[in-house]
Amino acid sequence: MAKQRSLSLRFPVGGVVRRLAFESQAPFTTPDALNVWPTQWDTGRERGGSRPGLTSVGSVGGAPYNWCNATWGVTGGGTRREIAVTHANGTSVSNGANSWATYIQSAPGSDFSSCAVYLNRLFQATSAGKIRSVNLNSPGVGQELVATAGTAPEKCGIVVAWGDRLVVAGKFDDPHLVLACRIGDYQDWDYAAIDQSSAWVSSGATGGIISDPVTSAIPHNRDCLLVGCTDSLWVLRGNPAAGGQSYVLSSEVGPLSQTAWCRTGNDYVLMLTRDGLYTMQPGCGDPPTSLSREKIPEALMSITPESGDKAFVGYDHRFRGVHIHVRYAGGQAVYYYHDLQSGGFWPMSTTYDLCLVPSLRRASTATRSAVLPIAGSGAVYQYDLASTEAFQSYVLHGPVKLGSAHGSGNVMEARCVLATESDRVSWGIRTGASPQDAFTASESFVGRDWDQEGINYAQHPRVGGNAAYVKLEATGSRRFSVDELTLLVRETGGRRQ
Repeated sequence: MAKQRSLSLRFPVGGVVRRLAFESQAPFTTPDALNVWPTQWDTGRERGGSRPGLTSVGSVGGAPYNWCNATWGVTGGGTRREIAVTHANGTSVSNGANSWATYIQSAPGSDFSSCAVYLNRLFQATSAGKIRSVNLNSPGVGQELVATAGTAPEKCGIVVAWGDRLVVAGKFDDPHLVLACRIGDYQDWDYAAIDQSSAWVSSGATGGIISDPVTSAIPHNRDCLLVGCTDSLWVLRGNPAAGGQSYVLSSEVGPLSQTAWCRTGNDYVLMLTRDGLYTMQPGCGDPPTSLSREKIPEALMSITPESGDKAFVGYDHRFRGVHIHVRYAGGQAVYYYHDLQSGGFWPMSTTYDLCLVPSLRRASTATRSAVLPIAGSGAVYQYDLASTEAFQSYVLHGPVKLGSAHGSGNVMEARCVLATESDRVSWGIRTGASPQDAFTASESFVGRDWDQEGINYAQHPRVGGNAAYVKLEATGSRRFSVDELTLLVRETGGRRQ
């Protein structure tokens, strides 16, 4: 009598991995999936299923360029904690997740623009012209930055607040410079002053050593400012006007742009580089370490900012992952979700033309993410378990070996246990004389949808070969999550072509 064995297929929580031979697929990974995440997020159980959908929550007012946290003291008392987004028509500030007001009503004129909050003022910097600012308690057109000492910087695409200074970089006509105002005075840019609070510029005369064009500035902590270049990473440590140090942390990798980094929930800095995802510990001085070189998809390894490619990275506090959006100069859009718990990468698709990935932590609820992805039109969305967004979601389980290296087998029975509140799921089996043949084959058996929460009736495919894949799929506004998937396999003899 032929041998039978029961197989339990665990959801491939390790994500999509396509670097190995089909025969050598890493355990608990898959060669193909779309719009699925490894955790059922309404329960927190690691059993996988469709990602949350996106719900529209307003518009910032134009194509998004960059964002920053916006925290300030309100006239009359209290503190507001919002985010600001610099876009094609100015800079807007949130009022919760679904209401936005334009605080600086002046177009930056360049997509290399950013914003920062310093001394209760919102600043908008652009490589196309002058820095503008408004008092956050009285928004308007925005005043041009005028220096009371020295000369106010212009044509700088990067602005951040760090070390009680306003710091700018990405200067259009001198991209190697990093410039900082006097401590506590955003109008003092006198670099000739020599006291410990004076303004500072990273020229050779003051000890600056940044040799590449600056593309990002990251306030890592109070003592360290990370200065990113496309292929290197530097650090400014301490007070640069009082013996502070500046030195290179990596001469090989750096953030692709000012939008290609984020801060995670444990205060690590994560950045997308030409060599994949890298992370920096909360301390100061340790070089960046690779987070993903063995798993990162090829689609995230060919980003060329010099050719007009755009990369956007954002941390999701609610779902504990990183959203990666890439807009290639040719128009192709690539979306990935990187789960920090399992280390897996999960490809996504959407019709919403997503770009920037800001995060407003107070917008997070038990069913909604803090991430507010923004489309190229300026429309703002939020990941929401109650969303009715229509998309296709599927995952391949396998390869499942139906026989030994020299044998074959048949799938005699398949059974599924759906999670509570899961929609029905379509499914099918691909079989072949090898894992590669099975992967490229069409479904040799298409089952009836499993449509019952909990255990479903057994089905009997009776298809076989040396290897098989089981595909689970939902379309439209259906969302599935599977708690258990089992197969009963019977060996049938030698391996056949």
